[in-house]
Amino acid sequence: MAFFILILALIAMAQLHAYLACAFAGRFTQQRLLISIVSYFVLGFIGQLLFLLGVILFAVKVYPSLDDISIFISTDSAILSSVCVVGLLVLLVDALLWALTQWLMTEQLNLA
Repeated sequence: MAFFILILALIAMAQLHAYLACAFAGRFTQQRLLISIVSYFVLGFIGQLLFLLGVILFAVKVYPSLDDISIFISTDSAILSSVCVVGLLVLLVDALLWALTQWLMTEQLNLA
């Protein structure tokens, strides 16, 4: 069930990513298609950069202490808890993308 929710959240993230790029391009009067495509790739690049920084932070701060707690956690519960943590992070990013899109649509483009 946790994997299903994670997959649905990832699908929502992909849709919100594209929708945010289109909403951003709507602010311009000319070349909306080009700006939409470029902003889609820029948003993807920023997302990948932030993900990479998060993985590096995890590797430096949390990973060395995992050997100490591995005695207390079984493999199944560790996998489930890590999927839940990733799912919560994905839902957080989904909420951020949705809020940015709503702000662009209502405040900047007056489409509400």
